[in-house]
Amino acid sequence: MTSCLWSAALEEETPTRLRPPAVSGAALSATVRVRLATSGHCAGFEEWLSGQLDVVEVFQCTGHFDYELRVASRDPQRLNTAIAAIRHAGGAVETETTLLSTRLDS
Repeated sequence: MTSCLWSAALEEETPTRLRPPAVSGAALSATVRVRLATSGHCAGFEEWLSGQLDVVEVFQCTGHFDYELRVASRDPQRLNTAIAAIRHAGGAVETETTLLSTRLDS
C-alpha cells in the first residue's frame, strides 16, 4: 500500500481546490480513485493534475487508493477522455471510477 503525505488542506478536512470548475453547470460527473505505483510519484501526479481542466476537486486518501478526484464535464465524450487521461497518467497503476447520478441536497 502506498500513502502520500498529508497536505495542510487535508488536515483541515477540506478538499484541495485546483480551480473553479471550468465546466460550470456540467451535466456529468464522476469520482476517480487513483493508486500510484509509489508514493514518490505524488508531486509529479499532482503537477499533472493541475493542468487537467475537467478535474475539479482532488483529495488525498488513506487506504488502498492515494487520491480521489471529482471530474465534471458537459458531454460524455469529454468525460470519457478526461477519465482515460487520468488512467494513463504517470504513476497511476490502478483506478476505480464511479459515475455520479443524482445530487442530494440537505
